[in-house]
Amino acid sequence: MTQHRYIGKVLHGDKIGRTLGFPTANLSHQSITTPLRHGIYAARVYIKNKEYRGALFYGPRLVIGESQVVLEIHIIDF
Repeated sequence: MTQHRYIGKVLHGDKIGRTLGFPTANLSHQSITTPLRHGIYAARVYIKNKEYRGALFYGPRLVIGESQVVLEIHIIDF
């Protein structure tokens, strides 16, 4: 299993996930310095030294017709 570490500041998003019951933390996709394929990944998120599990999405949000790449994470039990 390959692991990558990304550090970034949470950005304001469109709040679409929140309306669906799955709010996400949006990060700049430019924080990714190693090649990453578009898709959904299991993630560990650290906030103030506490670890959370998360689902990370990287790629364009095709379901809403976007072509730009986004990096967003739904943090489970946050």
